[in-house]
Amino acid sequence: MKNLFVWLVLGLWAGFSNAQEITELKEARIGFAPFEWETTNNQNTFRFSPVESHVGEFENDPIAYLDEYCDMELLASVLEDKKYSIYTLNVVSTKGNLDADFNKKGELIKTNFKLKNVLLPAELREQICKEYEGWTMVENIHVARIRNGKDVKEFYHIKLEKGNQSKILKIDVSDSRETDLVNI
Repeated sequence: MKNLFVWLVLGLWAGFSNAQEITELKEARIGFAPFEWETTNNQNTFRFSPVESHVGEFENDPIAYLDEYCDMELLASVLEDKKYSIYTLNVVSTKGNLDADFNKKGELIKTNFKLKNVLLPAELREQICKEYEGWTMVENIHVARIRNGKDVKEFYHIKLEKGNQSKILKIDVSDSRETDLVNI
């Protein structure tokens, strides 16, 4: 019995001494990427989904979101060996999408966005409620095209219904002009 106890103690001591070996770890690199992009079939087009700090941040002002979160100079520097003259960034959200073209220096050339069922500006909502009393807004689409930072074409397509009647409005935000597209 004494021999069994001695062998058990020696076995436990050998097991613990092997378990206490020091393992040297290799260097670990940690980085932060605010968004992950994927390349589409067109090699100079990059697509990503926005990560919003609060709900509605992207659709409230897609251009401001682009300025805030997308560092195109960084992307241009990463891809400078590809020799692309224009990069296209495609931001895809549940509410719509934005396409922005940048030159090889990372400067914005043109932007297009199309968003569905967004909250309309307060004064536009009030105007529609007053002029179309009894009508219900079924859907809306906000479209904007910006070229070289100035040529702005921005409008809303708004579908209204009242009973079995429907009406589609086009409200041009650039010159605050409203036109009826279709009366059904």
